[in-house]
Order: sequence, then C-alpha cells, then structure tokens
Amino acid sequence: MATLTAVPAPDTRTAARPPLLVFAEKHADLLFLFALTAVAAVPRLWALGEIPQGIHGDEAQVGMDAWRVLKDGWIGVYTLAALGQPAGHAYYAAPFIEILGSSPFSVRLPFALAGIAAVPLAYTLFRLQADRTVAVIAALLLALSLWHIHFSRTAHWPITYPTVELAVLVFWTLAIQRGGLHWFALAGATLGLGLYTYNIYPVFVVAFTVWVVLYTLQNKRGAAFKPWTANVALAAAIAFLYGIPLFVYILTPSNEYFDHYNQYYETYSVLQTPAYVDGSFTDRVAIIYDQVKIWIGAYAWEGVPDLIDASSPDRRPMLDILTVGLFVAGVGYAAYNWRKTPHLLALTLLAIMPLTSVLQTNATYRGVLGLAPFVAFFAALPLAWVWQKATAQARDLYRGAGYALVIVAITVIGYTNVHAYFGPWKDSLLFPWVYTEEISEASEYLNTLDGEPYVYFYSSRWRFDYETRQYLAPGFEGEDRSQRFGRRQDDVIDRSRDSVFILLNPYLDRLEGIKRLYPGGAEHVGRDGEDVLFIAYHVPADPAFSTSAR
Repeated sequence: MATLTAVPAPDTRTAARPPLLVFAEKHADLLFLFALTAVAAVPRLWALGEIPQGIHGDEAQVGMDAWRVLKDGWIGVYTLAALGQPAGHAYYAAPFIEILGSSPFSVRLPFALAGIAAVPLAYTLFRLQADRTVAVIAALLLALSLWHIHFSRTAHWPITYPTVELAVLVFWTLAIQRGGLHWFALAGATLGLGLYTYNIYPVFVVAFTVWVVLYTLQNKRGAAFKPWTANVALAAAIAFLYGIPLFVYILTPSNEYFDHYNQYYETYSVLQTPAYVDGSFTDRVAIIYDQVKIWIGAYAWEGVPDLIDASSPDRRPMLDILTVGLFVAGVGYAAYNWRKTPHLLALTLLAIMPLTSVLQTNATYRGVLGLAPFVAFFAALPLAWVWQKATAQARDLYRGAGYALVIVAITVIGYTNVHAYFGPWKDSLLFPWVYTEEISEASEYLNTLDGEPYVYFYSSRWRFDYETRQYLAPGFEGEDRSQRFGRRQDDVIDRSRDSVFILLNPYLDRLEGIKRLYPGGAEHVGRDGEDVLFIAYHVPADPAFSTSAR
C-alpha cells in the first residue's frame, strides 16, 4: 500500500509579499547608501557656483594650482598657496578644471563631491562597527550638518580631511573583521595619502595610532598578538612608503613646510599673546579657561565669525541646540560603554583631535572638521536607542510614538541647519565679503569680453593681480589705478589699444569723470539685486593715437 507523504503548505505570507519589498530587504544597505548619498548631495550641490557669492582667494589658488598641474604635470608635494599646503588638492581638482574651465563651480565641485562621499563612508563605518540603526541616523545627521555642509560648498581643503579619515577607518575595520592583508594594505595606503590633504591631518594620524594601541591592548593578547602586530606593521610600512615624497620635502633644507604651523602659532595662538606671556600662573590659567569656554561656546551657544571661511556670520553656534543635547547624552552613553569598539574610537578621537585648535583664535571650525562624523555618531546614539526600544514595543501606539520622536528630531535638526545656511548665512554681509563677490563678478564679466582689452583697475581692497582675478580671467593685462595700489591715480590711458575701466567700491562715482574724458564708450553695471558690485566702461582704441600715454 502506498504511503502518503505530507507536503507542507506554501507560506502564503512569503508568496504574497511584493517583489520590491523582498528586494529592499535583501539589499537594504545598498539602498540606504544610495538614499543617504542623495540626501547629502542636495544641500552640497544646490547653487554651488553662486553660494557663497564669489570665490575666495584661497579657492582661486586651488584652481591656479590645478592649472599648474595641467600645464606642467608634476608640481611637487607642497604648494605655497594660502601660507603653504600639501599639494594633493591640486592634483585632485585638475581634471575638473580641465573639463569645466575656470569658474567657482568647477573648483568647488571636487570638494563638494568629497564632502558627499563622507556620508556613505560614515554609514559604512558605523554599520560595520555598530548596527544599521546607528549607521543610518549618524550618516543622516552628518548629511544635514551645518558644519559639514558649509565646508563642503567651498574649495577649501579641510573638507577632504574627514572623508579620507573615514576611508582609513572603513578599511581598518574591514581588516579587523575579515583579516585579509589587502585590507591592512589599503588602510595603510589611505592613511599615507591623507598626508597630502590638509596640514592638520597629522593630528588624526596621532589619534588613530593611539586608538590602535588601545584596541590592541584590549583585544589582542596571547597567540593573536603576534600576527596582529605583523599586520599593523605592514599597514604602517605602506603608510610610510606613501608619505616618503612629503618626508623628503620636509627634510630638504630651506623647505617651507613648517612655516604655516609657525605663522599660525605666532599669530593666532593664545599662548603667544602678551597677556599670557607676561601673566602670572593664575592669569594664564584664567586665559586658558576663557579660551576653552569660547571654543566650546562656538559650537554650543555663541558662534565665532571666521574671516577666512565665513563660518557663523550671524554668531550662530555651529551645532543646533538639539544636536548639542543629543551629543552630550551620546558621549555619556559611549563613556559608560567605552569598551565597545566604535565608542572607544569616537572617544579617543574626541579627546585628541581638538588639541591643536582649542587654544587658537583662528580656524575654530575647520581645524577640527575631522570630528564632524563622530559628533554625528554621538548624537545618533540616543536616537538609535529610542528607535530600538520602540521596535521592541508590542503596542503600536508606543512603537509609533518612538519612531515619530526620532523622525521629528532628525527633521528639526535638518531643517534648522539647511535653513541656516541658505537663509541667514547666505544673506549675511560676511559671505559676499569673505568670498569677494565684487571682484569675482567683475572678473567673470571680463572673461566674457572679446579681444582681452587692457584693464584699468580701481579698488581699495584688491590688487589687479589678486588670485580671484587671475583664476577667473587669466588672460588679461592691466594695472592698478587706486590710491592704495596704483603707481598713478589719474585716468589717463593708452588710446592705441582697446581698454576697459573696472570700477569697484569706493570708485563707482569716478565713472562720470571718465566718461567726460572718453565719451562714447560702452557702460556695463554689475549688480546683485539693487547693490552695484562693479561698473565697467569700455573705451575702444583710437587709430589717431600710435604711442602710449602711460
């Protein structure tokens, strides 16, 4: 007699599930990476060429160094631009400049992309070291961080700092978890290449080294110690190998590598002020205490306007009040659970990386930008805790309330930061002043002219050869005619060639006198809304003049 075999009934719940949902669950990390990258891209790419208004001289120097790379190829490992910087930014920006030409957008785009890349890297790091909930929230907070958005939108090299730092930590975490020599090699290579990004990067190298030592003491004992140290030595050797060109430059007599550090220390260090140098021990303690309070306050309760990168033009602290509260709670939570790998890492970086900036009166925000992903991580910890507690709730009401609390908190933080940048910061007087809107617009106008007329330049703030003009309108010859910079201040010009007067404040009212001397020219007024940024007055060559009156 045949036996009957029981056939299990099909799981109708699985069969009825939409294929899209099944795909989303299977590839959740990939989808989160795409979504977070898109969220990061919008505030970093929107109107990138117009906000900030103009282009800073340091940004222009990045573009000029990129043109040097395109022209000469190898320009060395160090550039004297902006008091001296590693030259990695020039090689990185060169392809963008070659394709897109000289414009604010073209020189900012590579740095905006570097800023965007930090967000999926942050997700990957915290996904590997913690869990998906922490990773999503931390990466989202970084994507919506006013601090990180601001520096992502300028062609300043500090934004490459956290991105390279995160890449190092991702490779190192993969090396810890998977053990392959290639992960240690990649981590070491990235660590060494980071030396070519930003002068302050060596501080991260120190902090990273301290964390590796602490991790080793905590986790690698007995038989595991020897192979682990061999792998660490391999990574260190590769990092050193990649750093050799810079080390050779540093050891070369009369190099300028330490000039940047020395000038910052002598000019901006609180420890070099007369009050500190001449003060008593009590006075010095009070000065340091006040400076630490100002530095912390710049992030928590009162911003410090920066005349180099235009941070905090409205004295808004860099972190909104909700992020500050979450950060403090997260630091406390991480300190209580300090043995966990991501907590130990974040606490180590938090303890070491600010040390070079706290006692400076300049670079309050850009000097410690490498902490931005970990500020987001600390702030994410309490939100992730609420989300996970809500997930464990049996009642829909409690679960929904927990989810809503987290979503509302992130929404408030994101709106506050994005609105601050594209509202009060964009509309501030500091943005167009720092990013030199007047000479930028005048230079871009020059670059639209045919025939490259000779330029007579009037400005009380900038010389004709200022980097912004050289980058945006490189083919023009000209001279200064202002009282501050000009060798002569009259309006007599060479009539044997086409000429253009470029008048910036406070020389706008000089136009009428020039028109009386040279009637019939073409006038152009450059404006930002109702504000006059510059006036250009074209005087064509007069064939009757064959000699220069200059």
